Amino acid sequence: MHDGGVENQHPDESTATHEQKTQMIPENLEFDWQEPPETTFDDVGGYESVKEELREDVVSPYVNDSAGYDRFGVTPDQGVLFHGPPGTGKTLFARALANALQRPYVELSQSQLTSKWINEGPDLVNRLFEEAQQLEGVVFIDEAESLLGSRDDGLSTNREDAKTTNTFLNKLSQDDQQFFVVLTTNRKEQMDEAVLRPGRIDKHVEISLPDAEARFQILRTQLEDVPTALRDSELREMVEELEAVSGADLEQLVADARRSAAKENADALTREHFDLSVITET
Repeated sequence: MHDGGVENQHPDESTATHEQKTQMIPENLEFDWQEPPETTFDDVGGYESVKEELREDVVSPYVNDSAGYDRFGVTPDQGVLFHGPPGTGKTLFARALANALQRPYVELSQSQLTSKWINEGPDLVNRLFEEAQQLEGVVFIDEAESLLGSRDDGLSTNREDAKTTNTFLNKLSQDDQQFFVVLTTNRKEQMDEAVLRPGRIDKHVEISLPDAEARFQILRTQLEDVPTALRDSELREMVEELEAVSGADLEQLVADARRSAAKENADALTREHFDLSVITET
């Protein structure tokens, strides 16, 4: 999902000091490691406090001077769990974080790490983290509750899935960890408690439904490259009517408005092209 974004005054997070980590990705790896995603925090509309928290607490120790962490024997966060309602941009945040860290990156789903064959799931996890350690890479698991769901409530449906989960948990707490793990979930309450304990994924970031200012910024960004006659005051009036909607809802609202304007062969988008009832009545 592309939530749009607003320009900020932070320097480019793609720092040259970390380019060497992405210049040579071996071709014979089992998993599809890529250069860092092109998505940046500027592509995320609103959520300025979340972006600042991630920059200061997660990114800065890796791409800037970490002397203070070394001096006090503090290990920077080595993983982040993004949680919150569907459609709020958790996946976009995960990709933007991988971009900011400027490390090789792999995006995986539960089906790529589990198997009906005995021990194949744990073997896949072991090989994944061997490669991640070698590359100092970012491992991103979307909808992580499907892989790391509670082993006490039946979400790990069989013994092989449970073994895969155990192996993953062991990797999250291994010594000399050189990789970074990003998880997203719509259902934090369904995650295995062991994943949430200190020492594994320490940084938990809630991506809630956007407030009025974030909704405004998302709409502005979605409309950046679109001919529009809308004034900011009209956009602000619109967002006041759009409570409890997600970034995905707003993205769809703009897409529908563009389609409506295109059918009319209009010169520019106007307020009349936006049908707010589509998302306010659902």
